Amino acid sequence: MTVLHDLTFYTFPNEGETECLHIGLFASHGDAAAVAARYRGEVPGFKDYDCVARIEEVPVADADVDARELWRFVGWNVDARGNEVDIIRSACYGSRAEAEAALDCAMRETPRQEWAMNRCIVGRCDWQEGFVRS
Repeated sequence: MTVLHDLTFYTFPNEGETECLHIGLFASHGDAAAVAARYRGEVPGFKDYDCVARIEEVPVADADVDARELWRFVGWNVDARGNEVDIIRSACYGSRAEAEAALDCAMRETPRQEWAMNRCIVGRCDWQEGFVRS
């Protein structure tokens, strides 16, 4: 496995705001596109509001890894309005130890205010219950 496909929806709750709803990582572009279509057609919030789906390729650091569980980190800054900006996301790693070593390098080379390590299950969908706005 050399790449995965990251599905994220973007919504626009208020003028000038963008909300990012990460759905998951998928083995193929087709799998991610099928999930995006299902969310747009069936899942509350996604079917009710203006949402844009984006599917991006994510490299897998070790092409020989063929695991369902992978690790990935993200770093970001926060602007004066409290929005996450300057976001960077890593490749996927086959072990937490590999991801943490890469995170240590990233923290030195590309400082950010916040960092998070994420355990990713290929094919798992987040936001399955949808969302509502008041």
